[in-house]
Amino acid sequence: MHYYQHNIKDFNNATRHLTRVERALYRDAIELYYDNEHPLTSDISLLKRRLIIVSNDEIEALTYILNEFFYLDGDLFRNNRCDEEIDKYHNNNSLKAKAGKASAEARRKKKRTLKTKKSTDVEQVLNTCTTEAQQNSTNKEPLTINQEPLTKNNNKTPLSDDDKSPREIEIDLIFKYWQEIWKHPQSKLDSKRKSIINNVLKTGYSVDNCKLAILGCSLTPHNQGKNDRNQKFDGLHIIYDSKNIDRFITNAGEPPKPPSGNQINFDSITYESKGEL
Repeated sequence: MHYYQHNIKDFNNATRHLTRVERALYRDAIELYYDNEHPLTSDISLLKRRLIIVSNDEIEALTYILNEFFYLDGDLFRNNRCDEEIDKYHNNNSLKAKAGKASAEARRKKKRTLKTKKSTDVEQVLNTCTTEAQQNSTNKEPLTINQEPLTKNNNKTPLSDDDKSPREIEIDLIFKYWQEIWKHPQSKLDSKRKSIINNVLKTGYSVDNCKLAILGCSLTPHNQGKNDRNQKFDGLHIIYDSKNIDRFITNAGEPPKPPSGNQINFDSITYESKGEL
């Protein structure tokens, strides 16, 4: 892992009681954990060498942080938070690996769609005219209208996955992924959001493409809130704008660096999100 989310508030709260040596050593230990994507070895001599521990103060600090922040699992020292972050990284990695191919394929599909749109529109007009002419010439009998009153069912219940169409299931998957990545558990899949997702699927982007765009947007500093407004730009209408989507898909594989040059994502700093999500 060359990148991980560092929550300043959580880190400060957990380490406020440590000495500067202990605090620095703990940071070195978790960065070694993330860099190797693997728990720390229980071979203390080897671990001291990897963490460049020389003085007696540093040896005492290592003993303290291992006892407080790690637990022994066989021949490894584990940390629950590190394991969770590495699992998330591995889960997203399969999507990132597809980013380059997905972006190129999406652009090809979009070009093919635009190329055939004109001829399709002409065919639809011709077919409509032909159908209307046939109906006018063959349908001589008066139409009958069922005059029984229609009752409106106001007690709508959510559809189960078994009752949903394949497209509705795809829309649900994409929306839930957006909720998870941008931490919007209370947001609703309203008609506007359904329309945005449905339209991007219609243009040829796959479910994986759509997820990659969400992920890439979340890794883009400007959209995270690192901008002159200190505001997050995470709405589906922004992510799936035709000017943005391919760039976000690319960013999923190669996250851009923050303008300051600091690659740590300070996700403890939250910004008000204005406008429609």
